[in-house]
Amino acid sequence: MNISTCISLQEGKNDDTFQLSCLLRTIEQLLFLAEEILKLLENRKLRKSFCTEILLKLRYFLILYQQFIFPENSWSGQYQYDFIKKWDDIGESLFRLGTHLKNIEESFENPLPITINNQNKKILEIPVSSPFGEKKISVIHGDLCRSSDEYDIVVCSSYKNGYAPTPGTLIGSLLYQQNISVYMLSQNCELNLREHGAWLSRETGSHFHRIACIELLNYHDKKYIDIVNLKCIFSTLNYILEQATLAGISVKKVVLPMLGAGHQSLDTSYILSPLLTYCIKALKNIDETEEIIFYEKDEEKSNFIADRLRDMLTVKQQEEVFISYSSKQYAEAMAIYEHLTKNAIKCWMAPQSIPTGSQYHIEIPKAIYNVKILVLLLTQDAINSVFVPKEVGASLGARKKVMPFQIGEIKLENGFDFLLEGEQITIADHNGKIDLDFILQEVMKKLFRT
Repeated sequence: MNISTCISLQEGKNDDTFQLSCLLRTIEQLLFLAEEILKLLENRKLRKSFCTEILLKLRYFLILYQQFIFPENSWSGQYQYDFIKKWDDIGESLFRLGTHLKNIEESFENPLPITINNQNKKILEIPVSSPFGEKKISVIHGDLCRSSDEYDIVVCSSYKNGYAPTPGTLIGSLLYQQNISVYMLSQNCELNLREHGAWLSRETGSHFHRIACIELLNYHDKKYIDIVNLKCIFSTLNYILEQATLAGISVKKVVLPMLGAGHQSLDTSYILSPLLTYCIKALKNIDETEEIIFYEKDEEKSNFIADRLRDMLTVKQQEEVFISYSSKQYAEAMAIYEHLTKNAIKCWMAPQSIPTGSQYHIEIPKAIYNVKILVLLLTQDAINSVFVPKEVGASLGARKKVMPFQIGEIKLENGFDFLLEGEQITIADHNGKIDLDFILQEVMKKLFRT
């Protein structure tokens, strides 16, 4: 039975299974890397004793991992906490071994050729006016951890208390390429704001002066990670910058990837509206913050981000209301759209408001960013929809007013209970008929208050 199979049998028995499986994948990838490099060294007839030694150590660590995963007694209480801490320590050691392994060939007379694209290019710089002078938002295409530029704060995201340096994540790259351990920094941070979902490290001694970590849900709640990102993560980013300023910590240049768009797999299109809202808020409200910079390795994605941010900041508000609905309630949504429009309320609704030739994932974030209110047709179909929760989460994250009008019987599930927590749900149908005048009246009240 292989390790992956063993882990799958353990799922559901331990809340920390997700963390353990991530670290096991790290081990397996490092073992694969070690074996591949060893083959290359053998083919070139180069000295391989050091590589072989590391490979043996990696296999020894794998045995240790198996012992940790299958203890004779179940882990609980403080014992479980100590186990998880030790697990992170071993994950650090493995990653450092992988780093040495990657650099072995540099010690040989005839090193194998390695091609590294070390070019970072700023593809967007937008001025932002504030009471403290002109600030800016930028997008850079390149590898953040290969940058030699100095940044006051580098922002990353993680699960709560989960700092495993998984390959492909910013936490992994910081350790692998910059020798900065987020796990070690988390043990003695400068600002402990974990009750708000974040912490800020002490000075790292590198050109990345401090690391800010925004912690998302626990591992067992990861299926709601997209909703949490959209609704909460960017307000947390703004809060930690404010608290850092109050503590006298420099926040002039802040750099981050597209938080939530990596292993959390959040759709970049829906990140943009809340992201830009809180970036603008930070630049306008925090005197010391001069520039917020977004890094993206993928050229196509970095261009997409730059284009969308540029669009949002240059498009003037045209609509007041965004109508979010399941396609199964198109007729009901269209009736509301026509009734509000007839009464001089400008509405945005797909597909009516999407220009010919344009795409949903381009037009929706622009619309959400520029409207004042999102009107939600809250039906069971909407709750089960793929796109409606993203539209609502992005709107809440972008600090828009959300008005849920319930139509028919519903059961709040799939994270909608969290999404609409604190929002007033209004019944909008009577005897199977939607009260259009009632919806109009409520929307006008909300618009007047804005």
